[in-house]
Amino acid sequence: MHQQAYGDPEPSEVMRPVHRRSNTLEFSKKATSSFMPRINSTWDPVTERGNPTRSDAVNKLIKKVKKFEVRREGSESKAHRALEFEEFMSLLLLVRPHWRRDNTAYMGGAVR
Repeated sequence: MHQQAYGDPEPSEVMRPVHRRSNTLEFSKKATSSFMPRINSTWDPVTERGNPTRSDAVNKLIKKVKKFEVRREGSESKAHRALEFEEFMSLLLLVRPHWRRDNTAYMGGAVR
């Protein structure tokens, strides 16, 4: 997880998590956890047995990345807003002259 967030498996204190956002790390944690044979068991750091995605280190890393996001020191948000109807129509007007005649059959379902 450190590799994903920081780009380094052992980051220093001055490094910032600019490679992944907390939501991406949470999804990676969830995806990894679904393949664990003992999904309900907790992580034991002494014997290194159980589900590593339930370890304190992973949860603390995600919390730390969230703090950097709130301060706007972490990775940039990749969220985009939906297109407005006028923007969508102007895009269609730009694209239509470049389409071939046989492809127009597929374009009718996009505008209703």
